[in-house]
Amino acid sequence: MVKEKELNVEGIDVVINATPLGMYPKIDEIPIPPELLHKHQTVFDLVYNPVQTKLLKLAKKKGAKTVSGLEMFAVQGLRQIELWTGKKIIKKSLVERVKRNLSETL
Repeated sequence: MVKEKELNVEGIDVVINATPLGMYPKIDEIPIPPELLHKHQTVFDLVYNPVQTKLLKLAKKKGAKTVSGLEMFAVQGLRQIELWTGKKIIKKSLVERVKRNLSETL
């Protein structure tokens, strides 16, 4: 097991949270120490409720590129519809509309 002090942060370009940490109701939890977040990184949090998790907010403050789990959640749902119906429906405009609708209900 690598210890936090042994990590070369410069070598970490992508951070992906695939845990439920940060998801409602435990919105104040994050899966890594904030010191590991840096501006050269892309931080993807699969959590979509809340859309802007504490992890994403901290990463954005440090200048990192952030990606919310809402993107994956929307595309997964649309892909399921494609698989069930056999029709191609995924378009950027539809993904954006689904994300907007989900954001209003979360």
